[in-house]
Amino acid sequence: MLPSLKVSTQALMLQIAAEQLWGPGNHAKLDHIIVALPHPEAAAAVFNPGHEINTHFATSPFHEAEMKAGLRTVTSGFDIMGGPTTGVTFTSHDKFRAENPKVFAAVTRAFEDSFEWINADKRRAAKLYVAMTKEKKLTEDELTASFSGKDMEYTKVPSQVGKLVDFLYRTGSVKTKALSWKDLFFPEAHALPGS
Repeated sequence: MLPSLKVSTQALMLQIAAEQLWGPGNHAKLDHIIVALPHPEAAAAVFNPGHEINTHFATSPFHEAEMKAGLRTVTSGFDIMGGPTTGVTFTSHDKFRAENPKVFAAVTRAFEDSFEWINADKRRAAKLYVAMTKEKKLTEDELTASFSGKDMEYTKVPSQVGKLVDFLYRTGSVKTKALSWKDLFFPEAHALPGS
């Protein structure tokens, strides 16, 4: 199960993994067996031993809850991409950025502050997560461990974006080839050691 067909991060990772296993041009080899469900519903399905769906390409905290329940990890985005990969970023139009420079700057600063806040104390971040979400399946200790894992980096540095966009272009999902990851980001990010 994936949160959405063809366009979710998990769907793209699965397509990249299919090509790694079966070769170029075979990215859609598994598409016919994919079921789209939001993460909470997908987790409920794999927790139910009588349900016909028994796999879920999960994100945190669903992945950790599924591991705690006895499921096992087959692969991960980290494994497929060969390292950490940007999963979340905020987006904006050139027009909005030009017409609202103060708002754009404030959101950019809040984004940066959130990474600094999480990285300064991951236990504190886990505690806040539990309080805000009313998390029942995972403990503060388990979330702290997850937030500290090799595949969970909290940074504004774009990672593996170029590799992902090259795949999208090669498979026809995007029509214009990006020359660099910088083509997808505003100049404020260009000095970062992205990829």
